[in-house]
Amino acid sequence: MNVNDNFEAANDSGVANVQAGVKAGWAARGMVLVNDYVARVVYNYRERQRINRSIELMMHLNDNQLRDIGVARAEIPHVIEKAVHDQRAA
Repeated sequence: MNVNDNFEAANDSGVANVQAGVKAGWAARGMVLVNDYVARVVYNYRERQRINRSIELMMHLNDNQLRDIGVARAEIPHVIEKAVHDQRAA
């Protein structure tokens, strides 16, 4: 085995290490993307549950109570959605 063979063997193992590092980096990045996606799905699901619960609670108000706060029964989903949107923007 001469010097060139040692250099080529070392170079090949270095390339393999770099390739393995790149693959591991992409795998880690992929896991971060998956985790972010799952977190957004869970957040949106819980947010939708809160919105639906708020709508349900307001639907249980009687007509006099709704009139006092200036909301018609048909407007309840829109009012809740707008309130959530305004809260997100703030």
